[in-house]
Amino acid sequence: MAPDATPDGPTAALTYSITDNDGQGDDGKVTFQFNPSSIKISQSAKFDNKPPSNKLGREEQLKQDGATTIDMGDLIFDGTHVGSAETLFEWLRPLVSPPGKNEGRRPKVVHFIWGPIDYRVALESVAVAYVRFKEDGTPTRAKVDLKLRTQVALPTGTNPTSGGLVGRQARVLVQGENLQRLSQQTYNTPDAWRAIADINGIDDPLRVPTGALIYLPNADELPVGGRHGH
Repeated sequence: MAPDATPDGPTAALTYSITDNDGQGDDGKVTFQFNPSSIKISQSAKFDNKPPSNKLGREEQLKQDGATTIDMGDLIFDGTHVGSAETLFEWLRPLVSPPGKNEGRRPKVVHFIWGPIDYRVALESVAVAYVRFKEDGTPTRAKVDLKLRTQVALPTGTNPTSGGLVGRQARVLVQGENLQRLSQQTYNTPDAWRAIADINGIDDPLRVPTGALIYLPNADELPVGGRHGH
């Protein structure tokens, strides 16, 4: 898209909420002046013989499942929007545990939102190239490359207060998988597919795309017929 063009339709944005980040920082939003011309989404899959566990923390679960990464290049910020680059650098800095808590350093959580796309992500890398300046050296145009890593992805049509209840696991569908197979792998029966579809707001279980992140019901949320071996 040309630098002086106006985006059609929804505008992509990154938003920061202190409620997602232990009350640290300030609420903020970086709106993309020009929507990305392309987005590369990569998903790594890891396979082992370990049974699924509800006791894993968020970072441990991501390491076991393989996190999704989102790459966007040549994002352009013009004029006063060039300051957004500094905001991105700030969001890249990790959270520090409050006094008295030994939780180490953790990534900040931001939302990447573009139309129906809604991912909770951490900024993994930010690269900024300043390409235009005023006579006094003040930058007036910047090109930004971003790499994002999923923290929790919110499937389209899913209420984030219901899909991600504490204790629910999450799985990313790989090629060849569907809800019935996911149910069989998780609960030793294919009969829980309907409960999986319900909590993820899925109307057509046959059209769930590869790469979708799916929340899995807890055992007490399953109908009796879907609890075999769980």
